[in-house]
Amino acid sequence: MASTEAEYDFGSLIEDLKDIDVSIEILDDTKSALKKGTAGTNHEQYAIINKLIKSMLTEPARSIVYDGLKYIFVRCIEQQGKPLVYIFVSFDFDKNNKKRGMLITSIKLALIFTFDNMKMKPITAKIINVLDQYLAELN
Repeated sequence: MASTEAEYDFGSLIEDLKDIDVSIEILDDTKSALKKGTAGTNHEQYAIINKLIKSMLTEPARSIVYDGLKYIFVRCIEQQGKPLVYIFVSFDFDKNNKKRGMLITSIKLALIFTFDNMKMKPITAKIINVLDQYLAELN
């Protein structure tokens, strides 16, 4: 089970992102800890995403399967003093016949966000802004 601190952070994250349609999953060192709007990772997906987060590579694996969809790596956002942010776009369509965007990063724990790809720029900007606020509070 997830720690109380992780649960509080997760609740705060959901609250801060309530105005956008986004699924969120937090991974701890052994499993999927908390999730909203997603079935979450299976054991194999968890291992791949955890390896990605720990590797800090700016050009990771070209594709990842997550929540039943294949995602293709698009780019890595690299800012000095901040965790890497990996951006992927689904190759497949979701149940609503839409492609999904996915953002993977790590602040204390690994974070996975998925959202409607057509809204990638504003949603990615909002998520990064919220995460920057969390980082500022940690420092």
